[in-house]
Amino acid sequence: KTRDSRRISDLMVVQTILEQYYASNNGYPGSVPFGLNWSPYSRLVPNDPDSSKAYCYNYSSPNYTLCAGLEMGTGTPGACSATAYNYCLTNPF
Repeated sequence: KTRDSRRISDLMVVQTILEQYYASNNGYPGSVPFGLNWSPYSRLVPNDPDSSKAYCYNYSSPNYTLCAGLEMGTGTPGACSATAYNYCLTNPF
């Protein structure tokens, strides 16, 4: 439950970073460097708290989908093709 809460929070952080990027560049990036410095938008783009899992970012102009695999319950499947991803966020417009 704690890891799932962190996953949801992490995706919200990455979504904020993506919106800041969009405001500066009039578009979303083709990829997101999870676990790495992405200056000036963030000192660190978060990784999944379970090192055997990873977050997914799928960009298809003009939209993106950002996904995580929750351990408890079900989420909303999205554009990340693996069934392990059951919680997703998309760009707000």
